[in-house]
Amino acid sequence: MMGEREDIAGPHPPRIFDNFLPILGKFGDLGQATNMEVLVDHVLTFVERNQVPWTDRKGRLLTFDRGQVFRAVERGADAEALSGMEILMVIFNEAYDTHARANFKRTWLFKSMGMSRYHDALLKFYGKDRLRYIYLVRDPRDVAMSFMNTPVGDCHYHAIATKWAQLQESALKIADACPDMVHVLRYEDLLQDRPLAMKSLFEFVGKEQFASTRQTSISSVLPMTDLEAKCEDARSGTESKKAAGLPKQFCNLTLGDDFAKGQFAKWLHGTPPMPTGDVILVENATWDTMQRFGYMPSIVSVTQDPAAYSKSELETFEKLNREGIEKMNADLEEEDPEDARRRRWQAAALAFPPELIQKQAERRSASSACQLEQVAADGLAIEIPGGLTLRCAALSQAGGHPIKRLPNQDAFTLAEGRVGDAQQWLAVYDGHGPLGRECAAFARDHLCDAVTDRLGRGAAGPPAAGAEPAEDEGAALKAAHVAVDAMLREDASINDQESGTTAIFMYRFRV
Repeated sequence: MMGEREDIAGPHPPRIFDNFLPILGKFGDLGQATNMEVLVDHVLTFVERNQVPWTDRKGRLLTFDRGQVFRAVERGADAEALSGMEILMVIFNEAYDTHARANFKRTWLFKSMGMSRYHDALLKFYGKDRLRYIYLVRDPRDVAMSFMNTPVGDCHYHAIATKWAQLQESALKIADACPDMVHVLRYEDLLQDRPLAMKSLFEFVGKEQFASTRQTSISSVLPMTDLEAKCEDARSGTESKKAAGLPKQFCNLTLGDDFAKGQFAKWLHGTPPMPTGDVILVENATWDTMQRFGYMPSIVSVTQDPAAYSKSELETFEKLNREGIEKMNADLEEEDPEDARRRRWQAAALAFPPELIQKQAERRSASSACQLEQVAADGLAIEIPGGLTLRCAALSQAGGHPIKRLPNQDAFTLAEGRVGDAQQWLAVYDGHGPLGRECAAFARDHLCDAVTDRLGRGAAGPPAAGAEPAEDEGAALKAAHVAVDAMLREDASINDQESGTTAIFMYRFRV
């Protein structure tokens, strides 16, 4: 609902700190500009691959200007030596600012349960005048039930409840120390009287403002909607629609009032309600903390004392949680393979080696048979008559989609030939279908060899430099394409029944 205000952006959070703080060491000394540049590239790639895509005002996938973000980090480093956390903070801020500008918003919010853990760094960066927290809290028993039915996070009641208690303790410290910076909102109050709860929240956030005058072809300015309309529009808003079309943990975002009513105390009134044994597990971990928000235990501290679990019991809980997570991931692969693919796609960015991702892509794009010559802007220099030089380069962009982040299924070859030294190969491969990327890569990796083989066929050996090839070029190119197509059909690792690739191949014989 906050994202429905005309001045606030609220994209789905990529959890930059949670994911990159544990792996900062692999980027080396971040005082070195090259290492810092790599970190910027990797973080922004991770955000660009977010499970719920970041888009601009027109629904186009958002890409970041690495140079702009890197310069922002450099400016901060010029003022003082920055720690790894502080560098991440600058990248985080630049990413969210970029999204806000792309959506004509004045400011933004980060939606995550765990940001209270980074309060000191946030306070240092933003200061008391800018930093604000919306502290949304819910009955831990309902939280645990929701997480147990969601393909994300922990999969055992003890683990979920323990984490809930730890997060509340962290957030309560901030609320106690900086009450003017924190607005506490109970989820149950939001369910029971949404307009009243949102009115209080909007008063805390501040008066609504436009980022800038938004003009259409007739120079009109978009009107601000009232509070009731914002609450109603939230289910059909941009972020809700994007998320609801993705994994099932987000589908609730577009459901109506009947669903919302069913979320109130569902641990007690749900179909089915939470089993007694699980209620005890949750209340044992949260009974004292939950009472600070008016959630009263039903068993622990009421009909039985809080229990202290033995080491053996805790180990059993941990084992069951691990097994639950493994089953959750396996079920996701079967029930929603596209969601599983999106998660792997984003997670892969965390495993990249510490170098610029574009450089890695260039190495993967170079044909094993025809090595890409690195000239000028990673292109190919071709000498032509008259003392002129023709420089070629390749640029590829994945297809656009309003919801999904599509993989790039293109490949290319820019290379000098191997039959003598008088040829250049320029080729573009456009994959299509579920395995189009693999088909395009296969063609890239084999077509040069196939053409080279046929151009040299019939000769005693490779032609001398400048000599005419032994076989007609047109016939050789046709035969090579047919041969590679047959090779692809025979490759058991690629199912090309519903996939394939085009191949536009230019062979230039230097005269």
